[in-house]
Amino acid sequence: GGKRWKAVGKQQHSGQFLFAPSYGFVMPGLIPAAGKIADGYPGIGAGYDSMVINGLGLDAEAVRSFISDSKPTYPQFEAWVKEQPGATLDAGSVGELNASIEGYNHDDDTRKGILSANGLDDGDPKDAINLNNLDDWLEFHASEIA
Repeated sequence: GGKRWKAVGKQQHSGQFLFAPSYGFVMPGLIPAAGKIADGYPGIGAGYDSMVINGLGLDAEAVRSFISDSKPTYPQFEAWVKEQPGATLDAGSVGELNASIEGYNHDDDTRKGILSANGLDDGDPKDAINLNNLDDWLEFHASEIA
């Protein structure tokens, strides 16, 4: 039993970690590994997760296996990433990855759906980071607070 989770606030970036989604990238893999994924939530999906895996030159199955088998903390995950053959971790590659994440916008329908569900008119924010946070916070509120 127990709670079922999505990675709340998963794209906040403090600037001190290797890449922008920070621990939120690991969380979608950890949550299903612990059997606590929310219904309909993909775990490691095609959006930011794949952007990070591809942008860092990682093997998706190796990432999934490491997260599932080891259930790492963020620093443990980052250390593992640094050990992977073929990983592209130079400042230019990481900067390009972070910029692509920070500049990613959802399509119009996704944006409108998230804003509407939050009782907001269509408009800002347009970026996926803030829209995803609104979506996650709303679901957390509905399942844990309200």
